[in-house]
Amino acid sequence: MPRSFDSKRTRMRFGRIKIEGDIFMKIGFATVAWLMVFTVVGCVPSNLNGSGSSREASEALRLAKENVRNGYYDVALDYALASIRLDTSGFETYSNVLAFCNDLALSQDNVAFEVASAIHARLEAMIPFLSVNKIAGARKSYELSRPTFELPAIVRVGSPSEDVQPIETLALPSSNSDTGLPQLQTLKHHVSQIAESDAPAETKALALDNVRYRLTMLEAELCLRSKLEESATIWSDLATTGTQINELESLVMSELYKTVQADFLNWKSSADDLVKRSENVDNDSVLKVSAELKQTIELGEQRHRDIFTYANASIASAKSDLSLCAHSIERLQRAREWLYNQQALRRVVAIVGSQYATIEKLRDMAKIDEPRLMPYVAKRFEEEWNKLFEECSEDQKILAVRYRVFGKFSD
Repeated sequence: MPRSFDSKRTRMRFGRIKIEGDIFMKIGFATVAWLMVFTVVGCVPSNLNGSGSSREASEALRLAKENVRNGYYDVALDYALASIRLDTSGFETYSNVLAFCNDLALSQDNVAFEVASAIHARLEAMIPFLSVNKIAGARKSYELSRPTFELPAIVRVGSPSEDVQPIETLALPSSNSDTGLPQLQTLKHHVSQIAESDAPAETKALALDNVRYRLTMLEAELCLRSKLEESATIWSDLATTGTQINELESLVMSELYKTVQADFLNWKSSADDLVKRSENVDNDSVLKVSAELKQTIELGEQRHRDIFTYANASIASAKSDLSLCAHSIERLQRAREWLYNQQALRRVVAIVGSQYATIEKLRDMAKIDEPRLMPYVAKRFEEEWNKLFEECSEDQKILAVRYRVFGKFSD
């Protein structure tokens, strides 16, 4: 069983060394710099340029990967940090450890993600010790990887078959290597796996996000390797793989849209029925139907936002449904406005014919929302208001104006 990751012990092991102010006065700048490396990385580099250190660093990283596969995460962390210590100025070691962190972070294991975050946080300390011409590229690749450690690990679908090399590093082969890009071959295999998988569309979408991220990182690493002998087919293969991912994403999005489309069609059917019912509503049911219209409009706006995502992804059926949804929402809004105007007209007639005092009639009329009134209803409202207004005294007219300004807030 995988051992649990003792985060408390790790924090103690790599905690920052607090140095009292008087000690800073007694030690030189060079000593302070080395203590900073010791603080961040957790160990003092033994050799900055030796090829032997590079080999030892590679061996330490190999052992880290082996311990990850066996579930010994604490030991894997030790070996990964040892790899950093042994070859602090090595760009190849930096790239390999960064790739190791990225792959570990994208696993389904939360403990592995914790370990990857711990290594990634300390890897940044290597950048100032790299060759001057490598620092900018190293910083760029580090910043590209940073979002991975700010979000939960992405869930992967399936696993590569035993005869396909897993993605254990995004470091590209050296210029004298004839092994090509095995990472790209693995990505192609994963794309084929996703295409043939019977997994739910939601899971396939997550897996495609994973593969696209890896492809982006591979392209970034290729750009950073200025000394790599360019192959005529590398960028072509990368572009082809990207196109395959795009096509597969379209298929997955179409599959996902079926659920959204079913919800939309159910809503549209209910909306059409409600519009028909609103055409002939008695006075007692106006408020209830108006409330139903408001709720249906709000739900329709949510459906419209859902469809827009897929229409923006060039799903043909989503584009046509988006237009239908907008049309249905407009019909509902018009039906609601019709009911309000119908009710407002009835209210004006009832208020004018009531036995209340004139100023009370004006107060009740002022509660009607005038901007929502259609021309005929607005004209009738104005005529009746003017008649009542002329019957008032000067003090009552001032009060009536106040009522009309405050509207429904006039109480």
